[in-house]
Amino acid sequence: MTTKQQIEEFNQRWNITDEYDCNKEFQAFKNRVMNSCRNIDNNIVYEGQLSFCSDLGIKYDPYGNIVKSLNIETDHKKFYFILEVIINLPRYFFKVNSQAYYQQGLVKAVHCSNINLAIENKNERFILYPAGEPFLDQELVNQPLSFLSGKSDKYFVEALHFYESEKYADSAEKIRKSIEEFFRVKLNNQQGLDKNIKNLQDKLNTNGSPTEIRNIIFQILTYLDKYFNEHSKHKEAVDAVENEFLIYQAGLLMRYIDNVLK
Repeated sequence: MTTKQQIEEFNQRWNITDEYDCNKEFQAFKNRVMNSCRNIDNNIVYEGQLSFCSDLGIKYDPYGNIVKSLNIETDHKKFYFILEVIINLPRYFFKVNSQAYYQQGLVKAVHCSNINLAIENKNERFILYPAGEPFLDQELVNQPLSFLSGKSDKYFVEALHFYESEKYADSAEKIRKSIEEFFRVKLNNQQGLDKNIKNLQDKLNTNGSPTEIRNIIFQILTYLDKYFNEHSKHKEAVDAVENEFLIYQAGLLMRYIDNVLK
């Protein structure tokens, strides 16, 4: 049982129904991060401090940069960005193999906190993105990150970053590119998404996928391709709800296809 689950179970047992306070929960998360990172400036070498300052566009302070930057930041998303910069600094910037300690501390802080934040380790790079329903995130967001590779993986991760930054049209376009590159690998060609929708039908048929499932996938992909052409490619309006749907839909499609076309 995680700390977060333990708190929820205790509150339920004692019938504690405190109203959710976003800022209060964020402050609790920030406190957990600050506790685990209290000595981090002493464990990152000079070159690492400079790299951190350059990434954030701030002036280097010989008396410390990281704890100060975390402490003064009150905007939730900017705070998350600082964390992502810290946690992905190259290992050689950390003294005495301390990087793992801070990574574990951040993961624990996320899992303990009741905030709209999820964390995933993909090929030794940590990404932070808005948390959805836990089961859906695990099955439709985290799982694709486990089997995607190359350009498809790169675009899927970028889509999550753009979603977090509320750049929904950019996120949708990265989802399109992720699906397109995924199909190119699975179908062993370099054709575009529109042509590979038909090629995929033939491949699924050869692999014994039921007609009804093939028809559903064909219809979904046809409408997705039309949506991408009319919205993300031309930077037309895409809202948060649509963007979230596209992320989950892409994860669902790629998960099924990956399982069928091994």
